[in-house]
Amino acid sequence: MLKGFQSGLYRKIDDLVDLNGAGWSKIKPLLDILTYLGKYYVPASAISDGGVLVYNRNTVSEYNLEDPRELFRRGEWTWDKMLEMIKAFSDPDDKEGGKFGRYGVDGWNSCNVMHTTCGKPFVSYENGKLVSNLNHPVIERVMNFQNTCYQANVIFPKLENDDQPNFSRVASGMTLFIDSSTSDFRAFTSGAYAMGEDASYVP
Repeated sequence: MLKGFQSGLYRKIDDLVDLNGAGWSKIKPLLDILTYLGKYYVPASAISDGGVLVYNRNTVSEYNLEDPRELFRRGEWTWDKMLEMIKAFSDPDDKEGGKFGRYGVDGWNSCNVMHTTCGKPFVSYENGKLVSNLNHPVIERVMNFQNTCYQANVIFPKLENDDQPNFSRVASGMTLFIDSSTSDFRAFTSGAYAMGEDASYVP
C-alpha cells in the first residue's frame, strides 16, 4: 500500500472534501492520524467502541457469582475478579448433552476487548509519528492476562467449532461472557440471542 501512495495510485481527498468543515470536527483528530505526508486519503466516518463483554444475569445468579455490572459500578471490576469468576464458572467436561462444556469467554474479539481496558494502544500517534508500544509494561501485563486465561482453559475453543463463536450459549447458560459491540447489544435483549432484562454487559 505504501508503494501505492508513493506512486500516486491513490487519490487524496483533500481537494474533494472540506475536512475542516463543522461536520468533520469530531473525527478530525482520527483523520489527522491517518494522513500520509500531510495529505488525507482515508475518509473515516465513525469511531466504534472497543467492545464489551455480554453476560446473562440469570447465569451469574445461578452460579452464585457477583453481578459484574454492580462490581463495575463500585469500581471493583478488575482482571483478577474476572479471572476468578470465569475459573469458578468454567467446566469443559460438563457438556449437558452437548458437544462443548461450560466456558468463561467466547466471541470474535474477546482478546481485543480485554486489551481496550488497559488504556494503552499497541501503536500510538505521538508528535506526528507512529510509536510501537508492544514492549510497554501495560501491554505486557494484558498479554500475560490473556495467556493466563487460555492456559486455564476458560476460553471457548472456536477452532473445534469451525472457527465460529457460539452466541446462543450465553442465553443457554453454557458461556459466561461473550464479546460484542454496544450497538449490537440489542441482539441479546430482543434479537436472535434474546435474554430480555437478564442481558447485561461490562467493559
